[in-house]
Amino acid sequence: MTDQISKDLNEAYKATIIEVLLNEKTVNEFELLRLWNSAFFIITAANPYSKQLNEKENCERDSRLEMMLKEANYEYLRAVGRNLENTWREPGWAVNTSDETAMIGVAKVFEQNAIFRVSAIGREIVNCLK
Repeated sequence: MTDQISKDLNEAYKATIIEVLLNEKTVNEFELLRLWNSAFFIITAANPYSKQLNEKENCERDSRLEMMLKEANYEYLRAVGRNLENTWREPGWAVNTSDETAMIGVAKVFEQNAIFRVSAIGREIVNCLK
């Protein structure tokens, strides 16, 4: 396994639209940034290393990730990543923390290539393969 994200996958990550559920309303990551007023991460447990799993497997992984976030006392909200056409959707979580090391550790548990960091400078892709 390489420690680099492929160019195609990196482009797909850049094009991802993020929706966060806040008080039964959908907001984007920048609206959430204004509310939380601090950097945060978007993380998923679905489709390890971009290997497509069925819905049941992804739901089980998502539940385990939520339990891990809850046990660690993170503030978090449901997030969904999707493509522009809405033909691909992946459940995840917006996690109110600036602890990149911890979030990379969680991503590695769930075999993720990358996570997103959202901050005042924008949305960045954080490689978790290294």
